[in-house]
Amino acid sequence: MRRPGTNGDSKGSSESMSTPNPSGFSSPPNKTRERYDRAVANIAKLVEMYPACFFVWERRRSPLKIGIHHEIVGFDPTELSTALAVYCRAEGYLYAISKSLPRIGLFGEPAGETSDDDRQHALHQLKIRFKKREAKKKAAATSEKPAAPVIADVKPKRLGLSDLRLAAQARRGAVA
Repeated sequence: MRRPGTNGDSKGSSESMSTPNPSGFSSPPNKTRERYDRAVANIAKLVEMYPACFFVWERRRSPLKIGIHHEIVGFDPTELSTALAVYCRAEGYLYAISKSLPRIGLFGEPAGETSDDDRQHALHQLKIRFKKREAKKKAAATSEKPAAPVIADVKPKRLGLSDLRLAAQARRGAVA
């Protein structure tokens, strides 16, 4: 007799089950976030290995040499590709490309110029990001929650003796 999860079904597989979070509710793992976090960790390793080429601070980043990934050793190709993609999609890097700064190699040596196509692409990407950012700001400003209606302090009418007698008669008539 087979146990659940041993024949490829996902019912008993611990891999497909979500991990509990501290609040007690289970949530599925965010693979995109995990991949991004690994890429950031790999960028930190690249900064340590090649401090003249890679920078943590986005505004210090310079355009990288074309094909630099072939010169970097000690990384899984997929992980390196992801790390370089995150590095090169940063606004600071795109800004450096848009300013036509010279490309650099692993040890900080000049390694060519940025092309006009690269510059135009970087400018286009920056414009898209700024438009999205402005649209979010505009949407947030227009979708402010309306103020809750102010409820006046209205005290209930105090019943007089005649009102109480009418209420008692109505109760007696309902019972009978």
